[in-house]
Amino acid sequence: MLCTLYADQGRPQDALTWLDDLKARRGKEEWELFWIRLPLMAACGRVDEAVELT
Repeated sequence: MLCTLYADQGRPQDALTWLDDLKARRGKEEWELFWIRLPLMAACGRVDEAVELT
């Protein structure tokens, strides 16, 4: 998946931006995409926010 490629290249914020765009297009965020978001947020240093979301 694209998010994995971004993360592997050290670009977790780009992956989060892509997820946000996808969520906006679909009008909702499916569980599978939400689950991907949490480790990306942690990689961006947003651990507290990720914990709150869980």
